Amino acid sequence: MSRDEVIKGLEQFIADFKPFAGNNADWKRVKDALALLNEEPKRGRWEGWTGTHWTGKCDDVGDPEYKEHVVYHCSLCGRRTVIREAYCPTCGAKMEEED
Repeated sequence: MSRDEVIKGLEQFIADFKPFAGNNADWKRVKDALALLNEEPKRGRWEGWTGTHWTGKCDDVGDPEYKEHVVYHCSLCGRRTVIREAYCPTCGAKMEEED
């Protein structure tokens, strides 16, 4: 099902059941969902940097062992993660490829 089909379905639902809605909280959620779908989709990108973390182990002489890893953050909301996902789970932005 496409985004446009969902929007049309919600609009039809609102038109059909508006006389029965009143001040129902579920009705407000349907209208809020439609408003979100009608907004222009947010676009962001994962910006990364290399960091280190302690592995929880020590070497033969007792010094802590560290491992490098890449940490990404959303360019819109700042959410940090080690996994580059297609959408930011915090702000919902569609992640574009880096330039």
